[in-house]
Amino acid sequence: MTRYLLSDASVLLDKPLVSGAAISTAGQWAVYGGTSPSGSRRACYRCMWPRVVGDGGGRCDEIGVWGPVVGLVGVAMAGEALRLVLGSEERQQSLHLYHMGGDPLVRTVKIRPPSVKCIACGPNRTIDKLEDYDYETFCSGPTSGDGFVGGTDRISAKEFAQSIGEAQGEGKERKSIIVDTRPPVEYEICSLPNTINIPFDKILKDPTQIPNADETIFICRRGNDSLLAARALRASLEERGQQGEVKDVMGGLVAWARDVDPDFPVY
Repeated sequence: MTRYLLSDASVLLDKPLVSGAAISTAGQWAVYGGTSPSGSRRACYRCMWPRVVGDGGGRCDEIGVWGPVVGLVGVAMAGEALRLVLGSEERQQSLHLYHMGGDPLVRTVKIRPPSVKCIACGPNRTIDKLEDYDYETFCSGPTSGDGFVGGTDRISAKEFAQSIGEAQGEGKERKSIIVDTRPPVEYEICSLPNTINIPFDKILKDPTQIPNADETIFICRRGNDSLLAARALRASLEERGQQGEVKDVMGGLVAWARDVDPDFPVY
């Protein structure tokens, strides 16, 4: 979320953004946005990545990152910042890719010109104020929305906590189930009460194994797998001519620990 927020801010301020990333043994860095000394406009981060990239590559907190990679990327970013201050930046906007086992260690790829379809810096841009854009919804998973319209079937961790309380109230006849889509080993580490564990891959293979209910709420670690699981069940119910509310929790258990229960384990 921070990458898109900073990129959009740099576009609105017409300031360059020095961006870098590292995971495992690989890293990258580039300068996005703003106007170059020659007067040409640089492509912004959204021009390169108009949609959030999925979790196929993993996360640092899951697969780790080598310290030397972070150090090298950080030093390279500092070098780019100095070049901007001195006005001696590269003529061609480039993305630099580093891999510890690569030969050569660093590869440079030319960045294409700014996209005319970019919603942040294109001629028909729609982001004029950062506060009007829903970054959490946009970055919560591979959604088809543009970030301005939140999905009505996605609920926040606080709304989820409230719905749990209502479901447990006296006289409630609605049948609600909460499905935790994490792998069994993660579910055993920590879980919320009154949840059932059906791993994400099994849900995608056969959504019909989910028990029938008036309301089904999916939750995972960060809110990505739960979104796709909800879509799979919703499509399955439609194919079978059945009805039922299907929701998922934005931000998953990480959001739960942040916004509802600070004592809930985060791993």
